[in-house]
Amino acid sequence: MGRHEASARAAGLVGARRLQVAVPVPRLEPLTYLVPEGQSVPAVGARVRVPLGGRTVTGIVCAIDEPDRVPSSGA
Repeated sequence: MGRHEASARAAGLVGARRLQVAVPVPRLEPLTYLVPEGQSVPAVGARVRVPLGGRTVTGIVCAIDEPDRVPSSGA
């Protein structure tokens, strides 16, 4: 589990949609970003503005991950 995913779990964001976003940085694989609560999920191929380091860049959504599933307590 990555650092951002761990912090998302700690913040109670389990079940949030995650986007795989390609950013204009050479040799960098697509990065995972959480869609903020109440914001619509952009389509694959859409341009999105995302934070990267201390700046904001425009990237392309290349995949939408399914929300994490929380196991039921009755298992």
